[in-house]
Amino acid sequence: MPPTPSYTENKRDLADATLSGLSATTYTGSDIEEKPVVKVDGVTLAEGTDYTLAWTDNQNAGTATVTVTGTGNYEGVLTGTYAIEPADISMAMLGVDYGGSDGYLAYTGEALEPFINVVWNGQGLWEAKSQSEETDCTVSYYNNVKPGIATYVVTGVGNFKGTYTGTFQPRQDAGRGRGRASRAGEREALG
Repeated sequence: MPPTPSYTENKRDLADATLSGLSATTYTGSDIEEKPVVKVDGVTLAEGTDYTLAWTDNQNAGTATVTVTGTGNYEGVLTGTYAIEPADISMAMLGVDYGGSDGYLAYTGEALEPFINVVWNGQGLWEAKSQSEETDCTVSYYNNVKPGIATYVVTGVGNFKGTYTGTFQPRQDAGRGRGRASRAGEREALG
């Protein structure tokens, strides 16, 4: 009986492949899984049949990495990167929290710094006015000591960029001894 021939499987190395189609995207708060086009000698390979994908650092603003690992007739590993850009803070829902005072903010003669609600994509970004670790935004106050129109500016940090300006209005009210605060319904995005 003749010997059984042995065959060696010749797998193609992904080192010969090219990646394309990875483009910059904007922070969403969720994992962002950009899928590259993988080609060898001009032939587009199929995900799941020829390679698998895995992602790292793909949720926050910065540089994300996608790792392509050969499978089936392909072997080896290839990596690509894409940018995740910060989202614009002016697209968030923002407003002044008057502390259950029915829209009134007491004029005290001292700097007023009301809690500013910042909600983006369903998640609260500004958990407390005195938050010790401000990773998504900061809040600054201006003209907030005397009666009149006071201003707050929310500045994006980390996963956010840009600014949002809103107002509140502490006023002397002789009848109640309280100040009326206007709701910050107008958005004014600053460069």
